[in-house]
Amino acid sequence: GRLVLFHRGGLHLLCDDCPNARVAAGGDLVAYVDGQDRFQVWDHRGVQELSGAPPRQFQAGLGLVGFTDLAGRLRVYRDGEVVTLTDTMPSMFRVSDSTLVFVERGAWRTEVGGSSLTLSEHIPEHWEVRGGTITWLDLDRGIRRSTGGRVVRLTKDGAYPWFEVHGQAVLFPGHRGERFIWQDGRTDVFY
Repeated sequence: GRLVLFHRGGLHLLCDDCPNARVAAGGDLVAYVDGQDRFQVWDHRGVQELSGAPPRQFQAGLGLVGFTDLAGRLRVYRDGEVVTLTDTMPSMFRVSDSTLVFVERGAWRTEVGGSSLTLSEHIPEHWEVRGGTITWLDLDRGIRRSTGGRVVRLTKDGAYPWFEVHGQAVLFPGHRGERFIWQDGRTDVFY
């Protein structure tokens, strides 16, 4: 079979003979394993080979590809560069929007500027990624947020059962039946 990409009104042939191609499409890029088991990415730069061997797994997002190579290392492709983030297989990884989140040796981490940043020594029970921002419940169920490597705590106390992310706003319940909305460093209450 042929692997053809339709992008902005045009067709691009990625692979002419690839009956078992694996593909992950992201924002303005496509990662794929071609018919000769080469791992490649197509983006505005054209086609670039990331590895001569297929990865164990891979995911694409907005301008990035996260993948584990045959040695189990977690690697990321962004802006034409491939960077190795771990020397061992991560327990999990997920690409969402322009963000890569992963678990290595029990710690919950993200990639910022080609480096690994630890967000928490524990894996949160609830977290969301929206627009390159990660929001999560920390160990005492306070709400934290990370954008571009900067981590801030949105709540002064803990014990929040849930939160919702709406754009850049975070909605969460108060302890007396009220609701709070945090946005741009400010928290407002409504009943």
